Amino acid sequence: MKFRKITLLLALVFAAGLLKAQDEETPMASEYKTWNLGLDLGISKSYADIRQYNFAPSFQKEGDLSYNFGLHLTKSLTPVFGVKARFSYTQLGGSLLGRVNEDNALLNDFWLSGAGINTNEAIYYDANVYSGSLNLVVNFSNIGLFKRQSTKRRRWLFYGNAGVGVMSYDTELKYLFDNAIFGGNSSGDLVTAADNDNVSQEDEDLELIFPAGLGIKYNLSPRVDLGLEALYVLTTTEDLDGAILAPSSVDKYGTVAITLNFKLGKQSGDLLEWSNPREDLFARLDSMESKINMVDEKLTDHINKQDTDGDGVPDINDKEPYSLFGAEVDSNGMAKDSDGDGVPDGLDKEPDTPKGELVNFQGVAIKQGDTDPTGPTEKEIRNMILTDAAYFPSVFFVTNSAQVRSTSMEQLVRVAIAMQKNPELKINLTGHADARGSEAYNEKLASRRAESVKNYLVRNLGVDAGRISTAAKGEVDPLSPTMYSINRRVDISGM
Repeated sequence: MKFRKITLLLALVFAAGLLKAQDEETPMASEYKTWNLGLDLGISKSYADIRQYNFAPSFQKEGDLSYNFGLHLTKSLTPVFGVKARFSYTQLGGSLLGRVNEDNALLNDFWLSGAGINTNEAIYYDANVYSGSLNLVVNFSNIGLFKRQSTKRRRWLFYGNAGVGVMSYDTELKYLFDNAIFGGNSSGDLVTAADNDNVSQEDEDLELIFPAGLGIKYNLSPRVDLGLEALYVLTTTEDLDGAILAPSSVDKYGTVAITLNFKLGKQSGDLLEWSNPREDLFARLDSMESKINMVDEKLTDHINKQDTDGDGVPDINDKEPYSLFGAEVDSNGMAKDSDGDGVPDGLDKEPDTPKGELVNFQGVAIKQGDTDPTGPTEKEIRNMILTDAAYFPSVFFVTNSAQVRSTSMEQLVRVAIAMQKNPELKINLTGHADARGSEAYNEKLASRRAESVKNYLVRNLGVDAGRISTAAKGEVDPLSPTMYSINRRVDISGM
């Protein structure tokens, strides 16, 4: 007997060790307690062959109601699921009396006579059951929680559990003299039915059991729960009651117990099973929404304050967001040109040039002689000035790339402004490459660079694509035989 009890205790310790090994902290579990240790104390009822009633409890002498107590250790895996290890001691008993019906016939005559027991007598049994089991717990109250948890603390939890385990038991089957039952001898003398082949008075080997039950808990505090649990246990033996009577079937028993649960852990929160299973999701969504709002505010603030050309007018209100650096602008971000000669006041060395006067890129008036009718026309002079290298500098690239860099923005803005001020002006973009790589590859790379500059002018600065042509010289026309960076460029010239 002691060996079997020790075996059950070792099985319980092993099950608890398995639970502990599964205790991997998650972001949600770290905020809540996940272990609880409980005490069970209640009544038990036998559903073995020797019983006076099927389900109704018998309160008469040697009836089928007894008691049980136990311990359990539960690990909450999620708000919905948990694992419970349970160890219990249960006392069982039952009596089979010579009851008669309306015709004075013994109702239990078939069972008793079939077992070779005198129908003028009655029998009863006592059993001590030691069991251990591992059960899956399902918190039904948490399955449908899809709403936000209210600030009011949750108080009730409805759950179910089922599992598998082992039990050890010892049973005594006894005769009860009929005169002790029907008013004869009040002493109620008892005789052990040791001479009956169906009587077992020896300790039995370990048997499998399959417990299942329902329970309800009340949340007293973050440390203690009070509950009520009903359990039905299916065994795998027919002689739990010490007798095998017809019709034969495995024996069963049930318990109803008050449970007192102590929540273990240093976490400030309640047990995980009392949390809303969607609470973590809602918290993450709230955090994400807060971050999105913060990013949106920062982006809005950045956009409202962004000033690409540094003229003091935010890009969102700047009608000319790429005005030349240092140029004086009006309230709309447009560069001021007091004399209307196409050169912003900030770069105009003659800001009061008479209207219609031809000027160079610095805004200085160009005087034309009246005595040389064969000289260049005003339009030709303007085009020569506008396409001068000082006005249209080259655009440079990094090795093996055709991507226009942000450092080239100012040069291209000057080109766009010049073309805006001179609607008849057309330009040609000539791509170049350094001498590294094959000649055919460099030809293609140079062409891609020219197209890249054209696309930048068209897409970003609003220049009409029809006023731009492209060409490629590859590595044919280097400016320097040794400085590769100078040869990776696109030259801009007027047409």
